[in-house]
Amino acid sequence: MSNDSAPTERERVPSLMTRGSGRVADAIPTLGVAMVAAVAAVVSYCHMRDVALVAGETWRAWLLPLSVDGLSLRPARPGEPHNTASRSPE
Repeated sequence: MSNDSAPTERERVPSLMTRGSGRVADAIPTLGVAMVAAVAAVVSYCHMRDVALVAGETWRAWLLPLSVDGLSLRPARPGEPHNTASRSPE
């Protein structure tokens, strides 16, 4: 039996810098979105906490942004139907 048909190490492991289909090329848009989301989360948290402090909240001022942002993350979970009305009745 000949080993001529077996793929080489280079053929089996894709290059990190493969143009268009490499892992780095695919990760760049995801990293960009993650960076923007992180900045938006920090700015949103600070703003809502400051508003709560101005409104007279004390120790609860740090909870308000977490509860509001937590509620906005709940519908964004992947793998769930977006419209429950479109489901067929059981």
